[in-house]
Amino acid sequence: MDCRAQVSFEYLILATFAIVLAIAAALLLDSLRTVSLSTKADILNYRNKTISSIMG
Repeated sequence: MDCRAQVSFEYLILATFAIVLAIAAALLLDSLRTVSLSTKADILNYRNKTISSIMG
């Protein structure tokens, strides 16, 4: 009986680690997405300024 409790506790620790890892990965991806969108907006802004300076 004690062996089953040990196995259950190990699975609980493993599941907790997996959940924490998934949350950390989601936060990292959200951060990277935010940086990506900001960089894309900056690039589009520079492109529009360049095009308007060439045309005008």
